[in-house]
Amino acid sequence: MKNLVLLFISLISPLWILAQTQSDENNQPIKKGEYMRDADLMDLNGVKHRIADYEGRYILLKFWQAECQYSTKAMAEFEELAKTYEEKLTVIAINVDKSQRLWNNASEMHKISWLNLNDGKGKAGIAAQYGARDIPYFVLISPQGIVLDIWDGYGKGSLKRVAEAHVH
Repeated sequence: MKNLVLLFISLISPLWILAQTQSDENNQPIKKGEYMRDADLMDLNGVKHRIADYEGRYILLKFWQAECQYSTKAMAEFEELAKTYEEKLTVIAINVDKSQRLWNNASEMHKISWLNLNDGKGKAGIAAQYGARDIPYFVLISPQGIVLDIWDGYGKGSLKRVAEAHVH
């Protein structure tokens, strides 16, 4: 019986270590040069989307929160980018509010017409996978799904400068 237990432990231990290592890697925020992360995200109508649905185009993610003044200040420039680069770039606003009501009200108030999604997990879901602790937080992804740039905060013209530098 003792030999059977030892055999079982010797077979299971490597699998457990491998699982822990992979789990630890997935808990680390993404970095430039890595392949994008994905999740099930819902729009305000309850329709499911995935970031990978837009692979093949540049993707600009904006993590935002209803009550963050800097998130809302970036809205006009974000909308301008959506129009200027509509052939090459998909802009996706990812709201980190856990309250559907807050998200809905802010979306209506700012007349968000571009893709506006939420995973319902606040900063613990897809936001954590991208390292979005401070809001607003931006991630630019290549058509091949590689993270090109990551930054937080907003200054007038900053979104335009990044798009002009990367989106061809």
